[in-house]
Amino acid sequence: MFRNSLKWQTLFFNGSEPERDKGNDFMSVVIIGGHDRMACQYKDICKEYKCKAKIYTQHSSNLACMIGHPDLMILFTNPVSHKMIKVAKQHATRSNIALVQSHSGSGSALRNILKANLVL
Repeated sequence: MFRNSLKWQTLFFNGSEPERDKGNDFMSVVIIGGHDRMACQYKDICKEYKCKAKIYTQHSSNLACMIGHPDLMILFTNPVSHKMIKVAKQHATRSNIALVQSHSGSGSALRNILKANLVL
């Protein structure tokens, strides 16, 4: 379900795409940051693109464990603490997770990220 473009493949930290379970028709997406009031809208937007989303807008002590191993991690950098950014980047590097960063936490920014990185 990933696009085969050079731009997309550079998002992987070791250059290879992680293995996925072939039986699933959906992509798993983790959204870190964003606004609390937008969490339901983020889920609805992800459903439009056949993505299963986990959304974390507040930092918790076991954030790295809660992230798991998604196909794509989206990091909204403006409305999030520096500590959450650091934890998310470290987890993505260690687990070979594709990471996309956006300064804006708007719904249109999420749509643009999903359009650019996922195939419908």
